Amino acid sequence: MNILITGADQPLGRLLSEALGKKYNVHAVGRDDCDHRDIEAIGARCQGMDVLLHCDIFDAPFESDVSCLDWASRGTYVMMQAALLAGVARVIVASKLSLFDAYPDRFVIDETWQPQPDTHADSLAPYLAELTCREFARQGGLNALALRLGPLGHETGTKAEDVILAFEGALHLEMESHGYRWQVFHISSLPRFATGLAERVLQHPKEGH
Repeated sequence: MNILITGADQPLGRLLSEALGKKYNVHAVGRDDCDHRDIEAIGARCQGMDVLLHCDIFDAPFESDVSCLDWASRGTYVMMQAALLAGVARVIVASKLSLFDAYPDRFVIDETWQPQPDTHADSLAPYLAELTCREFARQGGLNALALRLGPLGHETGTKAEDVILAFEGALHLEMESHGYRWQVFHISSLPRFATGLAERVLQHPKEGH
């Protein structure tokens, strides 16, 4: 399996590049290597790839709010266009569980809940990336998934080993070959988020296992 990973110059991209590179043919790119808003640049990277892991929006710093939103929206749109044209079968986008910070802590949140990002660019960006991927999946031609994560490796976020297992599970998840080809999973080490769907479908382990 040939896998392209964006955001390879950031913690999540580096983690997945190293872990998945032991089993798969991984091609990793950082922001300085390839501008996702350039259809020719990202298109060349997508050639021959089976899966695209879009990790750049998860933890990459941006020089301004405008740059952040442009990269998340236009950048993801162009990247999805390139993936579709190159025949990439699946795109997995790394998103954030912080989309639910507006809800009271007493609620246990699963994938059916509506995200409520605030008005800051770094809160809107992952949701914009999600929505862009979802619309491409709705149009057909490829499958798309979003894995929503807490802070990487943090005791109140998502453990690194759980992240790796979830992404590898998403690589092999059987999805419909037609119709609505979009799925969202919550990957968390906190009881605030219900992870039963990921545990069943992606073989994501329960806390302590």
